[in-house]
Amino acid sequence: MTGFARLVTDYTVFSYLRDVFVLPDHRGRGRAGWLARAIRTHPGLAGVQTWMLATRDAHAVHERAGFRPVPHPECYMSVPKP
Repeated sequence: MTGFARLVTDYTVFSYLRDVFVLPDHRGRGRAGWLARAIRTHPGLAGVQTWMLATRDAHAVHERAGFRPVPHPECYMSVPKP
């Protein structure tokens, strides 16, 4: 195993790519991008209307998998940790 990803989805309306992790010895070889693209193009997820993810430092990786900045980020909210 060189990495993994975790997806939260209802298979119809919404999918949230929660984690994409590649072991340090395998980084820089395109594996994270491959994994994100494989998930986005999986036939079982073809009907999903909305995809989301959050990243601090891998914007370019996920842009190659089709993700873009959210329109109207001012509309999104979260519950902070106490």
